[in-house]
Amino acid sequence: MKKGLVLFVLISMLVFTSSALAGDFEVVGGLNYNTFDLGVTVDGEVNDDLEFDDALKSGTGFYGGVLYWINDSFAVGAAYETANSSCKMDEFNDSPNAVEFANKLSGPAVTVVYKLNDMFSLEGGIASYSQDLNFTTEISGEDVSGAYFKSSGLAYLVGGKFNYPVKDNISITGNLGYRIANLTVNEELDEGTLESGDPETQEPAEDTTINLSGLRGGVGVNIAF
Repeated sequence: MKKGLVLFVLISMLVFTSSALAGDFEVVGGLNYNTFDLGVTVDGEVNDDLEFDDALKSGTGFYGGVLYWINDSFAVGAAYETANSSCKMDEFNDSPNAVEFANKLSGPAVTVVYKLNDMFSLEGGIASYSQDLNFTTEISGEDVSGAYFKSSGLAYLVGGKFNYPVKDNISITGNLGYRIANLTVNEELDEGTLESGDPETQEPAEDTTINLSGLRGGVGVNIAF
């Protein structure tokens, strides 16, 4: 529902500003590569017993949105982005079999861009992310799947962008930055699931956060109107 609302807002902005603000408005989109810390903290203490495979700590995604240039140097933007990763672990906690994990981080973001020159710019922003860390395993000959963690919260984004014009209104872009994201775990897997095969989730008994901070890099296209 949140994704649909964001897309509706972006489309509305496109229709309105493309006619009213021609020349100052850009549509942006592309692919990204992300890394994740994935450290889990419970009541202020790092949970050293919960260690995910390194393959889950990086992956790809996409982004899309709009930019409006207030003047020659500053722009404000709105975007929606996703970041995904996955892995298979032959041994994980009390599971008698291998466990496959799929991690998805997604949400809307607002950004401010400062143009250094025609090719380089700096940007910063705030994102409202939700995360789903899902698992699949086999228990007693049957496939069992469900949510291992569900989390949400605000993140802070900083980085820079390279802009290479290919036409008057089209540019190829490259960006590199960092995401600061310690999200609150809203649901977690019941401890007995990996043994019983009953994929029940529960509210965390204590203050639990998951660190999804990491690098953000990507390539894309900007189209000006």
